[in-house]
Amino acid sequence: MKPSRILLALLFLLLAAPAFAAPDLGVRSISRSPLYWRYNVVYPDNVPQLAPTHEGKDPNLDQHWPAPGEKVTFTAHVGNYGSSAVQGFDYRWYVDGKPQSRMDLTYGRPLAPGREATVSLSWRWPADLADHKIRIVIDPASRSGDKLRQNNTYEDYTNALSFSIWVEKGLYDRFNAKVNGFGTRSFEDWFRWQFDAMKQDFARSIYPGIAPSGILERIRVEEINVIPFDPRNLNNWQQVLDADPHLYLNDGRWQFVSGAATLADKQKEWDQYVTTFVTTIDWGLIHELSHQLGVIDEYRMNVDQPYQNAVSGTRHDFHLPGLMGGGYVLDEYDDRYYDSHTAGYLNLNLHFRRGFFGEYLFDTPRRTSLRVLDGNGAPLADADVNFYQKDLATETISGPPTFTGRTDAGGIVALPNRPVHGTTTVTGHVLRPNPFGQINVVGPNGTMLIEVVKGGQQDYGWLELIQLNEAFWKGERLRATIEMRTRLFPSSRPIAPENLALHRPATASSNPGLAANADDGDVEGPDRYWAPDSTAAGQWWQVDLGSSREIARVAIYPSVNNPGDWYESFHLEVSPTGAFAGEQTRIPLDARWTETINHSDHEMQRLSGFLDHCVYTFPPVTGRYVRVVGDVPHDYTQLQEFQIFGLAP
Repeated sequence: MKPSRILLALLFLLLAAPAFAAPDLGVRSISRSPLYWRYNVVYPDNVPQLAPTHEGKDPNLDQHWPAPGEKVTFTAHVGNYGSSAVQGFDYRWYVDGKPQSRMDLTYGRPLAPGREATVSLSWRWPADLADHKIRIVIDPASRSGDKLRQNNTYEDYTNALSFSIWVEKGLYDRFNAKVNGFGTRSFEDWFRWQFDAMKQDFARSIYPGIAPSGILERIRVEEINVIPFDPRNLNNWQQVLDADPHLYLNDGRWQFVSGAATLADKQKEWDQYVTTFVTTIDWGLIHELSHQLGVIDEYRMNVDQPYQNAVSGTRHDFHLPGLMGGGYVLDEYDDRYYDSHTAGYLNLNLHFRRGFFGEYLFDTPRRTSLRVLDGNGAPLADADVNFYQKDLATETISGPPTFTGRTDAGGIVALPNRPVHGTTTVTGHVLRPNPFGQINVVGPNGTMLIEVVKGGQQDYGWLELIQLNEAFWKGERLRATIEMRTRLFPSSRPIAPENLALHRPATASSNPGLAANADDGDVEGPDRYWAPDSTAAGQWWQVDLGSSREIARVAIYPSVNNPGDWYESFHLEVSPTGAFAGEQTRIPLDARWTETINHSDHEMQRLSGFLDHCVYTFPPVTGRYVRVVGDVPHDYTQLQEFQIFGLAP
């Protein structure tokens, strides 16, 4: 047989393996008895408070974990996902790596395909909630004929927060019919693979000062429930979930259900989901499971569109968001990692049962100041600073300012503590007077636009509640200072609004006949642009201002159709003679154009997000000839308009 045919045959055997007459023993979950109460939280007037979880009893008296020395029982739920029965199986329990029996134990009854067996272990609860691992190995000596061994071992932390998982039978059966990313054919193994990805995300989301060892919280699956199909009530899952007896006993719950009105539509949705995710991680699912632990959607702090900001017209979002759609991850991470803010919260609430949502946003220093720096990094004294908070109801920013201040000689302005309807949660988070006032636990009013004005110049930045939270968590509980670097420069004169480049003689490194399109005042016409005829680095566009001017600001308008059609990295050169033979002044403008055009954040304090252009301010430079130069190769480069602004006379 040719090698290609051998490979095809092996691939066929792999994909069809569970269809052969063989058992496949797998652990569905490890449950624990007894279970105790999570928190039942309600939000009158948007302030969290505990409500009774059972029989109207005082929730402050609820027991949340087993008592030290209490006998608990761990039960492994073992399924047979194969196509033939087993006549019993051996197993062995371990705690912290130590076997709990001298030899393998035996489950002596037959287990048919699609059926479940349970085996249990009793254990004394320790004196604290330190990490302990419980593990079971099914068929350790491989006597059952089970060839798929990856689901025979299952391990949980005893102190883990518990989840209940619900799935409609139609979707469940579809998962069981396909080989999943775990290498088996079972919904339980597929979900275990997803849950393992979430655990791995906990471990790898490492942040110095906040989560130096990653996220330390533990999670486990308490139960997996299959919702029976009812042809008379296609969405019977709602009634089933409403009757969940363990709603307040498990920390989180997730349901794989379809709300479609017809069976055909439900089947279509089930098929689409399985096809899409059976062999890949559903990071949207991991995002939603994280909400069950009290984590917020951080993107709620964004100002998504310019029309939402009537003050400056700029957008706010997070330039390096994490899995929850906001916050900040490290440069080497991507948006599948948890951000530092989320990681910090999960470690703060370690070993607290769940039920609260977003209460960690309350953690703010007793006093907060803003240090304003000029474009050289020096303190900006005697500057007026206006703060505009995102409105909770409309999620817009408009005037008048929420509060104002003026920087002292050190560039410092103290932020006022605004009154709140305070509370202290049982998880240790205190809502006290703070600059943001009544903090909403979902986060939409956790953003402020900062306007800095001095000497006729102005600049904008963002203050995020996240900054105050993280300062508090790093130990700045009594006093914290947030730093903002502006693009304002010491000058006795403001920047004038006149565009010095408008209709001035222009040329370029290539296609000089098109150069005039980039200073004709047309920022909307899709045919009025300059484009080089080369993709190489070093291409330039140049304008003659007619006389020597003190230049302090430029605006770049890229392609009308695609703002990405501009150099990712570029700089400015200003010459008194036009020779550009070494006499010119070089001004770096940007090295991350895509990021700048899309984002504006508290770290870089860029005035950006105009949607159609970006503005760059720099210390005044004197010259007559101004050239913008691309630093990197780029395809489809277009310059719609280049504007230049100088100091007022």
